[in-house]
Amino acid sequence: MPDQLHFGLEPSLPSPAPSDVAPMLPVLRRDAFSSADFAFTPSFGGRRVLLRVGAEVPNDDGLAGRIDIAAASAVLDAELVAVDGAGRPSPDGRITALLAFDLLYLDGAWLVAWQLEKRLAALDRLLDPARSSGVVALPWVAGDGLSVHAAATAGGLAGVLARRLTSPYLPGMRSRLWRFVPAGAAVASDDAPAAGAAPMLAVIRRLPLDFGE
Repeated sequence: MPDQLHFGLEPSLPSPAPSDVAPMLPVLRRDAFSSADFAFTPSFGGRRVLLRVGAEVPNDDGLAGRIDIAAASAVLDAELVAVDGAGRPSPDGRITALLAFDLLYLDGAWLVAWQLEKRLAALDRLLDPARSSGVVALPWVAGDGLSVHAAATAGGLAGVLARRLTSPYLPGMRSRLWRFVPAGAAVASDDAPAAGAAPMLAVIRRLPLDFGE
């Protein structure tokens, strides 16, 4: 896939068929960092799915019947994870969860040209626990990537997805606007040690990972 380093006024929109969209991919970064320009999301390292919800949005994963959201149709970028009884990712885990971290399409409109910060706000509204079930919005933090990374490492997660807050969604492209930092990575030399790992770890552990399966 092409490496998208720069973009112009707006990315090209995908085709009108939600089933044709490919996921945007991050580049690998081997040191944890903080930046006011980025949103940091813990990653469980589950199976990546573009979750298509709604009668007119085909879903090849067969998961749409489990999802209840306050919208007629949507496409979510999410991961399907299995965890053990302690909430840690496990290949032998019996509890599966759908954890969404981006919103691409909502009620007939593509959101891929929106900046990430605006898409995340829309995702949080859409997946308000009072109005949805079967899928959870992953928590994210602007700026403090070191705390999110320390919490992900302590929680046995795969790492952290760091995304520039102004980033559009570039379907099918690998871009430096998104960076994946593995758990246990070294800290960038110009950054201070993380101080807020414990609160973020508590947020991760409160995720409703058991959907009654």
